[in-house]
Amino acid sequence: GVSSAASDVYKRQDWHNEAMKQRGRAVRTAVIEATVRKVAELGPQSVTIAAIAVEADVHPTSIYRRWATVDLLVVDALREFTDAGLSIPDTGTLVGDLRTFARRLQDWLATDTGLALARTGVMPTDDAEVLAARAQFWRTRFDAAAVMINRGIERGEVPDSTDPDLSLIHISEPTRR
Repeated sequence: GVSSAASDVYKRQDWHNEAMKQRGRAVRTAVIEATVRKVAELGPQSVTIAAIAVEADVHPTSIYRRWATVDLLVVDALREFTDAGLSIPDTGTLVGDLRTFARRLQDWLATDTGLALARTGVMPTDDAEVLAARAQFWRTRFDAAAVMINRGIERGEVPDSTDPDLSLIHISEPTRR
């Protein structure tokens, strides 16, 4: 078997690894929250890693270790903030779901933070990594929202041929003006 001394070493390593994971989660949360605040305050084009680091009370290298660029960080913050603030309703009817979702989207876009983060979703960039992250963000949001349309199809409220993406584009159009 493993000696008592070796067992103690393994326990300390496990404790250290868990402590590092907790610290990593705490840093990530602080940075994401600071990013959301700075984007709302300064706008997505004016946010810097240095400003976020000061706001989050972390060293800039702690940010660069996790995100290669400020744009990738802002897209990640957009994803987290949107996931938290724009849940998909389940009212029992497609019309009820869509009305509730449209109202939530409109309310979310009416906040300084929601509007500023939404702008990051359409900011011009040539960075392939940012474009890929942004495309993944929108795909994930559309897939989540498509659940409403698919439930409507299952309940027979709309034809089987209904395209969730096309429906969501048409539904969200008035809220984007």
